[in-house]
Amino acid sequence: MTRPVRPLPPYEAAHPWIGHLMRLGFAARGILYALIGLLTLASIFNHRHRMQVGMSDAFISISSVTIYYLRPGIVLLLGLAVGFAGFALGMMWTAFFDWNDEGRSLVGILKRLGTFIGGAGHIGLMATAVLMMIGHQPNDDSTRRWTAWALDYPGGRILVAIAGTWAGGYGLFLLSKFVTGRLDNKLDYTAMSKSTTRWTNITGRFGMLSRGAIYLTIGCVLVVAGWMGTARNVVGFGGAMLTIAQDTFGWIALSAIAIGLFAYGIFMMIEARYRRIGRRT
Repeated sequence: MTRPVRPLPPYEAAHPWIGHLMRLGFAARGILYALIGLLTLASIFNHRHRMQVGMSDAFISISSVTIYYLRPGIVLLLGLAVGFAGFALGMMWTAFFDWNDEGRSLVGILKRLGTFIGGAGHIGLMATAVLMMIGHQPNDDSTRRWTAWALDYPGGRILVAIAGTWAGGYGLFLLSKFVTGRLDNKLDYTAMSKSTTRWTNITGRFGMLSRGAIYLTIGCVLVVAGWMGTARNVVGFGGAMLTIAQDTFGWIALSAIAIGLFAYGIFMMIEARYRRIGRRT
């Protein structure tokens, strides 16, 4: 028997527009991940020997959309920037006011910290979208450059290894969601039809599998970088996908990852519609 939904105290729910921005953020995430999946599949089909994947290529593709002399891609980037900003604000607000009802135990605080970090990370995506609007091209090796910068400072190797451990742990956490099917306890399944619930489970689990494999790869190379003291082999999101593709028949695995990312994009759209925001369970 599920517990009744409890409204937040007034001082915590004083800004309902944060919930609207957060839904816009889920939609923006859905567009980005679905586009990454589609672009990766197109790249595999057309240029298997030089596949182009990752978030940078997705942003470039969006900005290059042109209809005659109009640039609707700029409008799309603006929408994504607003969405990512809203998601960042919503996640940090959620962590601060404990909208997910995690509590103040050590585990709860760590979960809230992870939520806050996840929200703060979307500030970078917002900045990328804004910079693309003014003509700046994203850099594919930014993760490597930041890692190299960190390694130059005392204690940098330990920090890089910790970051890698966190990324790898997050990847394992996503993979556990694929195994258990426990995707998000904030989704309002009672408002869904049976077919929507079924497709939510399918797309969500497949998406968790793809993202879990990517973050586990990122975590492993970061731990190795911290251990060895070099950022030479460090990769970001797109680099992790290419690392997966370098194995024998890797393009088959990459195709599965791409389909999973597209599925995750659909799952984010479902989150935007059906997630309970600003209410505790």
